[in-house]
Amino acid sequence: ASNSHRVINRSANERFSMPIFFDPDADATIDSRDFKKFAQDQPKYGPIKVADYIHSKNRKAFAQYGDPPKK
Repeated sequence: ASNSHRVINRSANERFSMPIFFDPDADATIDSRDFKKFAQDQPKYGPIKVADYIHSKNRKAFAQYGDPPKK
């Protein structure tokens, strides 16, 4: 059984949450230009490998992360 969720919603809107589970391939490339919604816009970020993206986020959050492993 899960724990009780004790958040008090003080807004007039209903709360909605949805878990997202994923395990992308580390060698896959994330590229915002692949999404039609953003195709006309100048991309804010260039393409990046999943492994490099995750490693960069972890380096910002955890001091023990060093440079990415050499390929």
